[in-house]
Amino acid sequence: MKCRQRGCEWRITARGGTFGSIAPSRPGQARWGPIVCPVHAAAPPHLLNEVAATPTTDAAASETVEAARPRANRRRPGEQGEHQRSGRGSGPPRPRALPQVERPAAVPAPEHHHLPGWVRREYARVRPPLGDLLVLLEPPARDELRSRLDELTAGISSGRFSLAWQYPALVAFGRNEYDKQRRAQEAAASARRGLDAARRRLSASIRDAGVAAEAAARLQRALRAAESEDAVAAVESELSQLTVASRSAHDRRREREIERARSRIRRAAPHTVAEEQSESWQDVLRRFAEQQGGAGL
Repeated sequence: MKCRQRGCEWRITARGGTFGSIAPSRPGQARWGPIVCPVHAAAPPHLLNEVAATPTTDAAASETVEAARPRANRRRPGEQGEHQRSGRGSGPPRPRALPQVERPAAVPAPEHHHLPGWVRREYARVRPPLGDLLVLLEPPARDELRSRLDELTAGISSGRFSLAWQYPALVAFGRNEYDKQRRAQEAAASARRGLDAARRRLSASIRDAGVAAEAAARLQRALRAAESEDAVAAVESELSQLTVASRSAHDRRREREIERARSRIRRAAPHTVAEEQSESWQDVLRRFAEQQGGAGL
C-alpha cells in the first residue's frame, strides 16, 4: 500500500506497519483509514501540501520526522551508537604512567594550625607520584628532588600557603628526571648488548683461527676482561696479527715439506732414465754420426 499523499513514493509491505501511522477513518473510507508515511504523519497541516509535492526517501523521511518532533523528545547527536568525543580527550596527552612501586617513600606533609583545605587536597593529589619518584630516581636526582620537597614543605608549614601551587611543578621535575634516567639506562643496556655480541663473535673467531693453544687462551682472557669496544677491537687486531704470522709459518713449513719430497724423488730415480729423458733427437743424431765416423764408415 502507498501513502495517500500525491507524489509520495513511500510504501508499506505486509511485514511492515511500524513506519508511519494510520489516519482516523472517515465516513465512506475503509475501516482503518488511509496509510500515511512518516513524513506526512509528522508534518504540520499548513506544510502538508508542500511536503506532498516532493517525493520522499528514507533519509528525507527521517530528517522531517526528527524536525517535527518536540524539542524535548529529539535525539542527541551522541546517542544510538554515534561516537561523540568528550572534552577530556581533546586536551594535551597525559604523562606516561610511572612503574609500580611496592613501597613508596614517605612524603612529608605540611603542618600548620590554620592549614587550608585546598592545600590538603593538593598535597593528597601529589603525594602518590612523589612517593614513587623518590624510590625510582637514582641518588643525584633523588637528592635534588628531596631537597626541593623539604624546602617547599617548610615554606608551607611557615604560613606561605601559596607555595602549594608549586607541587605540580615539582612532580613535573621528577618525571623529567626519571625520563632522562630511563633513556640513559636504555642506551647503556643497548651498548651492553652490542658489547656482548662482539665478544661472542670474536670468541668464535679465536676458536676457529687455528693459533697456538697458549696464544688462544691469552686472547680469551683478554676478551673476557674487555669492558669497552676499544678493548675488543684491540684483541681483534692482535688476533689478526697472530693469524697472519701463523699462516706465514705454515706456508714456510709447507714449502720445506715440498722441497724434501722433491729431493727424495730425485735421489730414488735412476740416472740412466734421467739422462735418456733429458736427451733430445738432435743429440741422438749427433751421437750416431760420431759413432759412424769413429768406425770408418
